Amino acid sequence: MSPIAPKRLARNRRRSQCGFRSQSEGVGDRAPVSGELLVRNLGSGRRSQERRAAAKGKSINRTMPYQLSQFLYACRWIGTLLVLAIHTQLIFAAPDEIAHWKSWHVGAYALGRIALIGFFVMSGFLVGGAILTNLHASRGFLKHYFVHRFVRIYVVLVPAIIITISLDVVGRAVFKGNPQGQFYPLLIVTNLLNLQGIAGGSCGANGPLWSVAYEFWFYIIFPLLVLPFAAFYSRTTRVIALGAGLILCAILSIPHKLLFFELFLVWSIGAAATLAARPILRSIRLSAVIYIVIVCGLAVMWGLSSPDDELLPKISSRSQAISDVVSALFFANLTLTLRFGSGKGWLFLYSPAHKFFADFSFTVYSIHAPILFFSRAAMDHVLGEQWAQQYGQGLRLASMSLIVTIILLMSFGLSFLTEKQVGRVRRFAFGVEERIGQRLQHLVRLHSKRRSDGLEAG
Repeated sequence: MSPIAPKRLARNRRRSQCGFRSQSEGVGDRAPVSGELLVRNLGSGRRSQERRAAAKGKSINRTMPYQLSQFLYACRWIGTLLVLAIHTQLIFAAPDEIAHWKSWHVGAYALGRIALIGFFVMSGFLVGGAILTNLHASRGFLKHYFVHRFVRIYVVLVPAIIITISLDVVGRAVFKGNPQGQFYPLLIVTNLLNLQGIAGGSCGANGPLWSVAYEFWFYIIFPLLVLPFAAFYSRTTRVIALGAGLILCAILSIPHKLLFFELFLVWSIGAAATLAARPILRSIRLSAVIYIVIVCGLAVMWGLSSPDDELLPKISSRSQAISDVVSALFFANLTLTLRFGSGKGWLFLYSPAHKFFADFSFTVYSIHAPILFFSRAAMDHVLGEQWAQQYGQGLRLASMSLIVTIILLMSFGLSFLTEKQVGRVRRFAFGVEERIGQRLQHLVRLHSKRRSDGLEAG
């Protein structure tokens, strides 16, 4: 065996422990190229084979069906683009236009919310599903799992916070303040700890980062709560993990209890979907039609529920939670129909553009808000605060298109330093962890030798 082979085997083992091979959150992993190889059923028989392989300590082949992999790629970038378009429209809209098209704006807000719910379901499906599979493994997986998740989040979050602070500082200095955000040093700490939206606001004008914090803590809490079912870990470890998960749930849910548990349920629906032997509805077209009808119905309901003087839907938190769970269930069912479907699916899913745009969608989501607010403040400063009404819709649409294009280009360029570096940063983290472990083992052996030498001398 060549000297490179052990490293390659170790790398493949880590990959098999941390998610689907074609979509480990879609970043840093090479997508499969053979559609013939990937269009497979992952039914109960296949899942039993995975569990038996895991129990024997073998690498788990969790290659995803091609049409499902492409569908998730498409949903990621289309959902991100939808959120970007909605935020751009709301930030650059003229006040009289918002009042005239109030129901449309509220409906668009609802679509953005539903897209966000879809992100949580996909995250649970990819990450939570991998955790449930590895519960049957004959070796530990938490160390590699946490390294993967921490790198995945922070390799994008840290640059996003730096960009937000920079734009806020410049905006406040040049444009005499930016009322659209809050900025003080403690927020930097809470955002670096992923507590934005939980124990404080988002740093500056980057409000969308609140969802990143919730997803980060779901990454941590979910494996702790299900670890009692893991075969490898000792009973003490499993009890401690369960207790830690429950304590984290209790603490993190204090500020927004219903929202926290609602989103955690949505995320868990995605994870639980990987255990299903078959979808509720087998027809891909029927599942898609029903999901679209549900989404449009919820958007219309939200749009009609807002008072005349408000831009947010006037529905109770419980009704919002119910609508979120309903959309999550039907999205999960659509995902399952594509997972178990044996046909070719939709032709538009075969475009390589889906993976291309999905590979920097997280960066788009993480940095778009501060750029939008900075751009609006700059235009207000140069053209006057009433420019959106004075110069008409043409200039506003042109400026919106230009700014969205700039955001996409900046995100694509930044992704070469963030999302495209996830694999390299993970390898570096594993190398540091390995060197630290070797150093600790050396110190333990040295201490034991000195102790034994002392006993012999005595």
